[in-house]
Amino acid sequence: MKHIIFLILLFGSCSNLFGQAKLDQLRQKLLRAPVQEKVYLHLDNQCYFVGDTLWYKAYVTRADNLRPTNLSRILYVELVSSDGLVVERQTVDVTPTADGYACGSFALKDSLYSGYYEVRAYTRWMLNFAVTEHPYSRKDWEQFYNRQMAKDFFREYGTVYSRVVAVYSKPASAGDYGVKDMVPRPKQRADAIAPPRLTVAFYPEGGNLIAGCRARVAFEATNQLGECVAVRGRVNGKAVRTTHMGRGAFEVDVPDHGALTADFEWNGAHYSFDLPEIRKRGVSLRLKGNTVRAKLVGDTQRLYAMAVLCRGALKVFKPLAFKANGECVETVDASRLPTGVNNLVVFDEDGNVVADRLFFVNHHDYDDPNVRVGGLADIYDPFERGELSLRATPGVSSLSLSIRDASTDDPTYDSGNIMTDLLLSSELKGFVAHPDYYFEKDDAAHRQALDLLLLVQGWRRYDFREIVAAQPLRYRPEKVQTVEGCVYKNVSFDEVEPEEPQFWLQGIFGWTPARLEQEYKENKENKSASKDDQEQSVEFNNVASYLRALERIDYGSEASSGMSIDGKVPMASTPSHVASHGTSQGYSDDADRDRGMNRGCLRHEVMFNSELVLDQEIYALDTLTFHGGRFCFDVPPYFGDGILFMSAHKSNLSQKALDRIERKGVLDEERWPEYYVKRDLFYPVFAKKYSWYQTHRAPVKGHAWEEELEAADDSLPKVGKTLGNVEVRARRRRVKLGIDWSKPAYEYDTYELYNLATDYGLSFGKFNARRFPIQLGILLLGTYGSERMFNVDARMNDYMFYRSYNPVNSDSPYTKEAILKIVANRSNYAVYKDLFLKRQWKTRVYTDFELRNEDKPLEMSMKAADITFDFVTLPDDATRHSFRDRRIILHGFTEPREFYQPNYKDRPLPDTKDYRRTLYWNPNVKCDKNGEATIRFYNNAKTTKVKLSVAGLCKNGKMIYNP
Repeated sequence: MKHIIFLILLFGSCSNLFGQAKLDQLRQKLLRAPVQEKVYLHLDNQCYFVGDTLWYKAYVTRADNLRPTNLSRILYVELVSSDGLVVERQTVDVTPTADGYACGSFALKDSLYSGYYEVRAYTRWMLNFAVTEHPYSRKDWEQFYNRQMAKDFFREYGTVYSRVVAVYSKPASAGDYGVKDMVPRPKQRADAIAPPRLTVAFYPEGGNLIAGCRARVAFEATNQLGECVAVRGRVNGKAVRTTHMGRGAFEVDVPDHGALTADFEWNGAHYSFDLPEIRKRGVSLRLKGNTVRAKLVGDTQRLYAMAVLCRGALKVFKPLAFKANGECVETVDASRLPTGVNNLVVFDEDGNVVADRLFFVNHHDYDDPNVRVGGLADIYDPFERGELSLRATPGVSSLSLSIRDASTDDPTYDSGNIMTDLLLSSELKGFVAHPDYYFEKDDAAHRQALDLLLLVQGWRRYDFREIVAAQPLRYRPEKVQTVEGCVYKNVSFDEVEPEEPQFWLQGIFGWTPARLEQEYKENKENKSASKDDQEQSVEFNNVASYLRALERIDYGSEASSGMSIDGKVPMASTPSHVASHGTSQGYSDDADRDRGMNRGCLRHEVMFNSELVLDQEIYALDTLTFHGGRFCFDVPPYFGDGILFMSAHKSNLSQKALDRIERKGVLDEERWPEYYVKRDLFYPVFAKKYSWYQTHRAPVKGHAWEEELEAADDSLPKVGKTLGNVEVRARRRRVKLGIDWSKPAYEYDTYELYNLATDYGLSFGKFNARRFPIQLGILLLGTYGSERMFNVDARMNDYMFYRSYNPVNSDSPYTKEAILKIVANRSNYAVYKDLFLKRQWKTRVYTDFELRNEDKPLEMSMKAADITFDFVTLPDDATRHSFRDRRIILHGFTEPREFYQPNYKDRPLPDTKDYRRTLYWNPNVKCDKNGEATIRFYNNAKTTKVKLSVAGLCKNGKMIYNP
């Protein structure tokens, strides 16, 4: 018996030592966690009009100490439309001499629709972290060359900086900013109006409800629009209520069995909600002041520890000793933690997180804005000169200043600055309304509101699981522009024949009259001929005959094997029994019939060739690929655009053979490249859905949540209401409207779209006219949030020529008779000759769907188009160069423009027109050694009250902002 007890004690001691060693390893991994980066954009104004210029300065910092970054030197800044598509992407240089900042501007062109636009910014290094998967299904990934390309396409990035600004329609008369209109892009269908509905979400402190423990639970109440609402309710018979922005908290004893529910009254209706599922095992966590109380239920044989991280850096690491009753009490010395959002994590010896929560520490070391402005007048007369004195912290490394006309400002929920963003907003999920509120006072009410915010919008930007996994990161900090990608085996498809496009208008692909006649003959021989069959002539003398014969074909098991999941004839799918009628290219790896294959990398390395043409200079690179076809090379820095040519060939070819290849077909897009050369694009594809608070004006007086609770039931917003002096002009309608061809949703260069589709893995290195409209639909609009493939119409030169579905007896005005008439009146060659990139110019897109709002319930029909493309060819039958291999317009750095600063000192004024809203913008204010600077500007042509906005970043991480 003594020996058994000894062995048990010995085994327990060894197990304990082994667990302690694993905790030590976890601590070392946390200490070596990679440093992230953050971006903050200071804008010159707070809202804009079409025709304005949006000026920005970007501050790029290390996340751990908020000092100017010493990691990345390249920043990407994008202007994204209300729908979620990138209008313009700029590459800006964060040079070492600039101490972590860059500046630029976006011209809001007259061709833009008004709406709420997003400005987002990121470094490539930032895209390693907080990566999640955008929902997609088999019908989506089977459109790509392989599954990895689909996985790369359907990615979302949580660390990207984002800010939403209102862009109003251009004033009816120049300088008249009194009326603010937003005219949405035209749609065929009206958006569905959501009925009134209350939603309450619950967030247990620590993450879970543990059976037998007392828990603190935060909750948030919102209406059908996502606006917070004040409510009262009961949980386990106890009254609960919201206290700030629809948020509240309560304590509850979690039962060992059963479930917990909460009941609320709102807008005259009763709502009941289930709380999160109760877990039988786990750790219940409670943080109050500096005291951490944890209770373990379940596995007591494992070792546990507690860590506190601030902006990804480990600050506290303590093993936890749970008592026999499962309780543990520890303290966190907040005085040793940095100001900002801290993450308390409880985990076991294997690195499994069992409880965690965010909390805020404020030592008030950022309360001082570190800038003083003197000489600012309340009102400025027309063209009056203003002179300000500015004094900042001596040694400030970077400072930007904007002076704007305050009369056109919007009351907005985005009331933060560089300090509130870097310390708070960038650490949380979603938009934080009125972030300045949480810093205006440090009393019990504000601390409670901040704690609720962290419990409800808490998000782990610095994922503990990722840190302890210590997996290699995909991207390195980018010091110079880099092009990387991979070479793949080419995928063949049956080329389009001149007689084929006449059938595309009926959603029939891969057929020509010769193939159709052969199929008809084979079917007739294999079946007992009916009377109608005997009377039917096998001679095909017009389009109507072709289509009638095609209707008689029985798509048997061979053809149906290529059916898509919604039962439609698959795009560009040629039945296997007529493959012998294809071109000489054959079907060694058919791109259409074998969609959904997970094609791999090369088995043998090949020679990769690239040439970058910059004005009169050519930079060439010939190198052997590595790791199964990969290539990577740096690009010399340049402003503007360059032309990048890429190709690949077998590594054992002689120079004579290479010369022969170059002489034959480089400028012939109809020739087949030897390999599929693909760039790996890292740019975010998908756009986050807007919060209600990003697209609505804030109350002019006070905060919305300061209203009396008793009045909350009457505060239901009216759908489509006019907000102040902002008018959103859109008509309700019950029927689907026709397409207004003069107002496309978007317009792109067709060759550029082809390159994007190829680099994302949708087009496989050669232009495929049958698949191109479907490829563009996925490229521009993702999955639509739909379980079925969308319907596509396409037209060219004012004629509809393409449908991905059978429109007969559809909701479309194109009946079978109308289609036959259109096809019969056009020669095959009229369509065929334009089905090449050398003839294509622009692509116009018409759709109701939005990449940003895939979850919006919109009508989808099996027999109507969800998206329509209008391919505009070059005028006068002109052509442009198109290539067998890859030819890409490679954007270099965006050269910053200079803000126009007028000088009215000696200029006559009576006839001068000056409608500037931003009176002064300087992204790089020069201060002397004492931190002082003098600012001079001139007012516009009217009596003006101005507002001033300052942002800056010191080398020691201190932020500069105006109160």
